[in-house]
Amino acid sequence: MRHYRHTHVVDDNTLLQANGSDAIPLGSPAWYAWLNDDQTTSFVYRSARGGFTARRERQRNGWYWYAYRRIGGRLRKRYLGRAGDLNAERLRRVDMAFINGETPTHAPYHSSDQALTTANRLRPPPPRPSLIARPRLIERIDDTLHAALTLISAPAGFGKTTLLTEWALHVQSAARAAVAWISLDATDDDPVRFWSAITLALSVVRTDIGAHARSLLESPQRPPHMLLAHALLVDLNAVAAPIIVVLDDYHLITSAEVHESLTTFIEHLSPHVHLVIATRADPPLPLARWRVRGRLAELRAADLRFTTEEAAAFLHSTMGLDLPLDVIRALEDRTEGWVAALQLAALSIRDRADVEGFIRRFAGSHRAIVDYLAEEVIGRQPDHIQTFLLRTSIVDRMSAELCDALLTPAADEPGATIPAQAMLDHLERANLFVTPLDEERRWYRYHHLFAEMLRDRLQRTQPALVAELHRRAARWHREAGFADAAIHHFLQAGDAANAADVIEAIANATLWEQGDAQTLLRWIAALPDDTVLARPRLALDQVWALLASIQFDAAEARAAELDHVLTRRDAQMRSIVIGELAAVRSVAARVRGDVPRALEYATHARDHLASIDCSLARAIAVMNLVEARLMQGDLSSAEQLCDELRVASLSRNLVIALIGVLSRSEVYRNQGRLTDARALLDEALRLLDRRGASERPIVALIHVALADIFYEQNRLDEAEYYANLALRRAERWWNNDILIHSTGLLSAIRRAQGDEAAAAKLAERVEQLSLEYRVGWISNHTLAGRAERLLRTGDRQAAERWAAGCGLTLADDPPPERFYEYLVLARVALARGEGRTALPLIRRLLKQSEEGRHAIRMIETLKLLALTNRQIGDAASARQALIRALRLAEPGGLVRTFVDEGEAMKWLLADCGASIAPQAQQGDGDARRLLAYVDDLMGMFRSIPTTQTASPLVHANEPLTAREIQVLRLLATGRTDQEIATSLVIAVSTVRSHIKRIYAKINARNRTQAAARAHDLGIID
Repeated sequence: MRHYRHTHVVDDNTLLQANGSDAIPLGSPAWYAWLNDDQTTSFVYRSARGGFTARRERQRNGWYWYAYRRIGGRLRKRYLGRAGDLNAERLRRVDMAFINGETPTHAPYHSSDQALTTANRLRPPPPRPSLIARPRLIERIDDTLHAALTLISAPAGFGKTTLLTEWALHVQSAARAAVAWISLDATDDDPVRFWSAITLALSVVRTDIGAHARSLLESPQRPPHMLLAHALLVDLNAVAAPIIVVLDDYHLITSAEVHESLTTFIEHLSPHVHLVIATRADPPLPLARWRVRGRLAELRAADLRFTTEEAAAFLHSTMGLDLPLDVIRALEDRTEGWVAALQLAALSIRDRADVEGFIRRFAGSHRAIVDYLAEEVIGRQPDHIQTFLLRTSIVDRMSAELCDALLTPAADEPGATIPAQAMLDHLERANLFVTPLDEERRWYRYHHLFAEMLRDRLQRTQPALVAELHRRAARWHREAGFADAAIHHFLQAGDAANAADVIEAIANATLWEQGDAQTLLRWIAALPDDTVLARPRLALDQVWALLASIQFDAAEARAAELDHVLTRRDAQMRSIVIGELAAVRSVAARVRGDVPRALEYATHARDHLASIDCSLARAIAVMNLVEARLMQGDLSSAEQLCDELRVASLSRNLVIALIGVLSRSEVYRNQGRLTDARALLDEALRLLDRRGASERPIVALIHVALADIFYEQNRLDEAEYYANLALRRAERWWNNDILIHSTGLLSAIRRAQGDEAAAAKLAERVEQLSLEYRVGWISNHTLAGRAERLLRTGDRQAAERWAAGCGLTLADDPPPERFYEYLVLARVALARGEGRTALPLIRRLLKQSEEGRHAIRMIETLKLLALTNRQIGDAASARQALIRALRLAEPGGLVRTFVDEGEAMKWLLADCGASIAPQAQQGDGDARRLLAYVDDLMGMFRSIPTTQTASPLVHANEPLTAREIQVLRLLATGRTDQEIATSLVIAVSTVRSHIKRIYAKINARNRTQAAARAHDLGIID
């Protein structure tokens, strides 16, 4: 074990000081005081994941903490933050980021630096110290808030972003509204990315906004773009507080789908929500219509131009020039108040003797002026600054480390490396169009217009260098963990092979760990098709991502292309490709409801991948075999298949391990072994936590399974908690029915709690989701569920309409995968009073369930058989069937299975309790345990409102107890009170009390009526 005798150590959320002083809990006032102490310079963060060394370092504007860890022989560094940022969660997240960085993928896709860069786009740029106040324009924007949209449209360089930054600070300082800011870039030219950015920005300022939108955006399948707008509107319109959304650089958006969905969004905004768009050109939105209706307010180039007074203040305070008023007016006239041109002109004027002559020399269009001035400004810089500007212009955002990578001279280049941080500081002080993106001055960008000029000059003067700079940028971004940027720069360098290498390295983590199929598909789509097909692993990743996105046709088309090129591969690779494609086709077939084909493909996949025990594809194929066998009701085969996954559950690959656990847990649940199933799921959660993966997409499968178990055990609060966890994540990830399942569970929970209105609303949501899913068997299952719900609420006619149109009949030999639909069909017949007609179908369903040893299906069928026998007057057979169901259900403690049946089940349970009681009284252990279980179930009925147990099958009041049923049976044989008392070994007065309660419960006035009523109700034969 490693020792830290002379070092401060953080272990188990506690600081252990090197001098042996009292331990300090993380997050306590003493912790933050210790961090801010001048003598504190470092500590070691110790964890099972490896930990790191944290060091306190001085930066330009204060002290900051950084984490260091040696990985693969290289010292890695990550930003921790100021002392006030160092809570337990922050330290854990950075530790996890280092963990991912140890994999061969160079660095994690979502590193802390990347999160920082993303956060930069979701807040206004830091204001410059020498910012020129423009109160007239601030007031103008304030006056536009009555409209739904403020459009600020002007060419580059008119100060749109600077003005909006000043205005946002003005609004926030006055606490007038929450401001959600998005600096758009080219990657947002896609509806999913666009609405994801807006949702994230809104959730930063209001944590209660975004749940509906995230439920769509986090889905692997591409959601309809109009639905994205509506989903965000639902949350926004539910919030009463004023909110402002700022979209900067909207001219980068060209997607018709984004424009269309944004139009819908704007037209349905509530009055308390205001949108501001800054753009270089008018967007293709219905501006004329909104202008007429008063929903649009505008600021344009003429409004943004500097006045003479503003130009004078800018030149003096910002640029450090003390010019005569006539020169200022001349400059303002020549540039027409255009801020960028004025700044370029000011830079060119510096150190010139003939200022007036210089001003006279430039004239013409805006572009011509900028071209001229940019050449002047760049050309007048020293060589080392020109080199820095040109080489760093190829990146959208830059840090000192990235600049160093771009500036390092090649072996055949003269000169030393330029110190990047010092250069960035100089450029900012010199107002050379460099904008800091964060308060720590770690990330910067050039003004868009200036960057365009620099790139144009670089392309004209050093075209051979451009590709090499992109390669350097790509390598740096790859090492830093910025996959998006690395791929972009490799492609800009014409290096598709290295771009493909980056994608291949992180494809598994992106798809299976982060559940982000859309991002993976976008990356692969940027590659030449020949490159993808030449790499079977990458093409297979594309097929899996298409499948996860429910793009079955596209997945099959790509699979067919892979089949075609297989002849060029060696035997091992051919076997892997054939096996994985079979696994893909198996999943697609099962999701579509084609169980026989799913079994065929999955078996084929398992055989081809047999030599690769730890293959994720093989684990998925076996899991799919389990799922298909469960759909067939063949629990015996499913259980045997789970034995193959026992090794998988020990795998170091987390997804493979969880597949093994989840499959066995599902088999246990179908066996009625709820305690064993829950133990496995709890262990899965602990496994995720140990590996720092509790936020992985697959956790939703665990949560929805736990919700199922807790609901069945009537632990409704816990069931609701886990169902909501799954629903909030809404990551339909692999099984797209997680959202449907969790919503359906919440509907059942609401009904169990007596809230029928909420239950009905959630059930309608389930139906809507099923229709959107467009998978036939799931839609059929949902419609059958609707019919069952209608029966339980008394709407028999609507249920009968389903039965008439579902295409099933009572005479069918039911396919096992449609078990549930046939069960509901039998229920409809029973509600019509046609139990005798439904009996043969119920017996066939029971035989199927028995052959497959499917305990839950057997319980469901035996319940229905008991209710049917009771309806046709065969009380003995009803008791026999229900007692058998109870014996199967008792070990797992099933509750809702019986309670949800309503009033009719109360009577049957009471009757079963009466028949078991004599054996229990004689000391039969099994009978006593079963009687206790029946008593518990009866207690559940008494603890819920009568309306929840109403049933169309019986119209009795409170059911008889087991003892009352015994008394009633003896009474019906003509026994006297004394004879009954003697038989049951109780007092005569007790018998008479029982008889009085029996009369009240079954609405009888005398013994004759009581006996007849008991016979009618099926209590006695």
